[in-house]
Amino acid sequence: LAKREARQAVAAAIDYDGMIKALVGGFSERPPAFLPNGIAGTTAAQTKAFGFREDIAKARQYLAAAGVPDGFEFELGYPSAAYFSTSYALLTQKMQSDLARVGIRMTLKPMDNVNWRSQFNGGKLQATVAPWNSPSPNPYLWTGASTQRVAGRMRWTPSPELKDLVRAGAAEIDPAKQGAIHEKIARIIVDNANYVTLMQPIYRIAVHKNVSDVHLTANVWKMELSKVRPAN
Repeated sequence: LAKREARQAVAAAIDYDGMIKALVGGFSERPPAFLPNGIAGTTAAQTKAFGFREDIAKARQYLAAAGVPDGFEFELGYPSAAYFSTSYALLTQKMQSDLARVGIRMTLKPMDNVNWRSQFNGGKLQATVAPWNSPSPNPYLWTGASTQRVAGRMRWTPSPELKDLVRAGAAEIDPAKQGAIHEKIARIIVDNANYVTLMQPIYRIAVHKNVSDVHLTANVWKMELSKVRPAN
């Protein structure tokens, strides 16, 4: 996994659509990278344009470029817990099956939550699957984390160019310009393949019939109260 092409092979071998359909009933979309759809100009259209997608032939090409045409082996640690309407165990088993199609052997290592978090925060896991959200829809809380503390846990040193883009995106106040910056960030993260975003769950909430214009933000539990109105 130290080789970019090996990580790209992993990303190209995953059946994202099958995972979303089978494990969460289709109630999910996929952002292109670490920043979720709905934040700072990030959209599902970008995922289609340059995000990860299942491509078995390309996965094999990446393996050849990495010098391991017959595949390789790595270990993935994960928390023994529920995730959205499924579990990390089922998610990782699906990934394990997908990767085996191109000879990538992923050994699963389930852990209790406390042990997993300790291993993850300490940068001791070769690979893992984890949720990520933020207490605020400020995009820097995603881009900053992905290039700082989470990058450290993955033993990845982002390029100076990427760090400069993250700082520029945090300082930019024009929405269009900020969106363009974050698209550049997403393209670099996808190209490096240190993070492979599997899904962005679609949460549904019950709203009383007397209320209209209720919209959640990309933070899921945050609501744009200024737009809420009594129903006619």
